[in-house]
Amino acid sequence: MAFMERLNDIFSALPAHPCPSTLKDALERLAPTTAEVLPYATAPEGHPYGRRILYCSATVEVMLMHWSPTQACAPHDHGDSLGWIYIVNGQSQHTLFTSEPGILPKILKVKVEDTGDYLFAPRKKVHQMASASKNAPLLTLHVYAPPIKNMKVYDLKKCAVCTVAAECGAWWPEEQRQKLAEIKLEP
Repeated sequence: MAFMERLNDIFSALPAHPCPSTLKDALERLAPTTAEVLPYATAPEGHPYGRRILYCSATVEVMLMHWSPTQACAPHDHGDSLGWIYIVNGQSQHTLFTSEPGILPKILKVKVEDTGDYLFAPRKKVHQMASASKNAPLLTLHVYAPPIKNMKVYDLKKCAVCTVAAECGAWWPEEQRQKLAEIKLEP
């Protein structure tokens, strides 16, 4: 069965409110290879990553990200969503942050994730990702339930957080229409 057909079959069969283990199981059953996802990869073009939504319903969103070898995404949460990230190819530097309302996030832990690793993304948890290898492209497959809404992106230098529109990635918005709200934080 072709990759996109398999993806549609697996994710269209999910319950209305899938729990974390159900989402991970769906991602594990998909078992995407680099060769299968590469035709759908979008170049980063000045952003930390290029992204393509491969599947979206009221229940779940599946995105493929192709990471810049030189640029990290901004620290961010996933708003009202939880999900899983699968490292299809390459290595990811994954930074986890503390998160307290009204306070600038602080680095809690930095680790390197390898091809084949799964990362859990709980609701409201602040993290940052970047390619950890200049030799192999970083390709990641992300599954979120429900589809991402009310994502917060942090600018640690400005001591600010911005809730971004769904079409904005994990970077400070370039257009005013992508900023739904901006708040100054205490250092």
